[in-house]
Amino acid sequence: MESLSQLIEQTGRSTPAYRVVLLMLGIALAVGAVVVFVTGYLPLAAMVGFAAGLVPLLKLRRERSKRLARFEEQLPEALDIISRALRAGHPFVETLKLVGDEMDDPIAKEFAAAFTDINYGASVRQGFMNLLERVPSMSLMAAITAVLIQRETGGNMAEILEKIAAVVRARFRYQ
Repeated sequence: MESLSQLIEQTGRSTPAYRVVLLMLGIALAVGAVVVFVTGYLPLAAMVGFAAGLVPLLKLRRERSKRLARFEEQLPEALDIISRALRAGHPFVETLKLVGDEMDDPIAKEFAAAFTDINYGASVRQGFMNLLERVPSMSLMAAITAVLIQRETGGNMAEILEKIAAVVRARFRYQ
């Protein structure tokens, strides 16, 4: 149930996992019953019912893939917004809220959630780890790693984020 809950969260939905499981079982039983009624062959009904029961799970995976692709597409622009805001003198944590306010979903929702986590007492590291758990992305992992290292060692974060944004854009074009 935990992995299903994580999958549902990664699609941007708030449906409880038990509802998805009940929907899968309901579809499997209904389709299986129809096949038994039409053909009278129980093994065929079990196989078709099982396959039909997997449809909601497959739909969730497809939605997650679309959402993560859209997130990857928006990430360079979000990094640019953060970089420009840092150059303008905004505190780093406030730049997360700025991305949440200025951009479209899914990136706005995720960065706003990271801002909320940090604002309610989580460390920046924990807020970013929660973000990375919700959005498993190599590009995001690179950006988060750079930010966390920079916060420990110092340096020009705006410049680092600009370079990461350029790399992510080039990677996206290459793909």
